[in-house]
Amino acid sequence: LLNEPTAPTAAAWNNLAAQTLAEIRKQEPNRKVVIGSNLWNNVSQFPYLEVPSGDRNIILTFHFYNPHLLTHYQASWHSLFANITVPVKYPGQMVSDDDFNTLSPADQAAVSSEGSTFDKATLKTLMKQAIDKAKALGLQVWCGEYGCYNKTPQQSRLKWIEDVSQICREYDIGHCLWNFQGGF
Repeated sequence: LLNEPTAPTAAAWNNLAAQTLAEIRKQEPNRKVVIGSNLWNNVSQFPYLEVPSGDRNIILTFHFYNPHLLTHYQASWHSLFANITVPVKYPGQMVSDDDFNTLSPADQAAVSSEGSTFDKATLKTLMKQAIDKAKALGLQVWCGEYGCYNKTPQQSRLKWIEDVSQICREYDIGHCLWNFQGGF
């Protein structure tokens, strides 16, 4: 319906999605419609996503960029992480204790907001919010975007992409790497 909606609340997005889907169904009752959660199709918003029950022609979608410190490392447009220059690593502790202690209090708070340690099991737990929602509703789920900014250290970037891809294959989730040519 809309790529990466950013409604003021989940309820506002759910209302708009329901109204829009109802209009589509008047002329296209069997068309597949892709619906994602509020706030950029974020998996953390899936518990709040509501879709009409009984409509088997809905595909749920999510975008996966967790942890943002890793996937958006030094991205100029990401206000929390644009200026963090200490090394990041995946899997394991993203920022070493020694490097963490060199950060400003504001940057320490930004890094801490993500959590400190990530591995495939952590990623799977996060993605399960979307997977479990789709399963409970009897719907397909699709990972419409995932990827790492090109400033993320290559070894960590490739391992993260490998782990996300493996989780998607494990749960039979179609997935799209963002992007083929460009910054990610």
